[in-house]
Amino acid sequence: PCKKVSPVFEELARTSSCDFFKVDVDPHTALCDRFRIDSIPTVVVLKNSKEIERIYAQEKSLRALVSKYSN
Repeated sequence: PCKKVSPVFEELARTSSCDFFKVDVDPHTALCDRFRIDSIPTVVVLKNSKEIERIYAQEKSLRALVSKYSN
């Protein structure tokens, strides 16, 4: 799933007004625990350091989420 969504993620990161960050879950287990990542790919939307939305990303849902929060 991550490899399938990755090109869409990269495209949206270049073309939208949102900031994107990829995290390799294996060496960053504390971060995964903090954000309760139990399935990948997971996209967490933060505003003022608080989670406002999350999805278990597929291409359509990722595009819709970015469209919702882009300026």
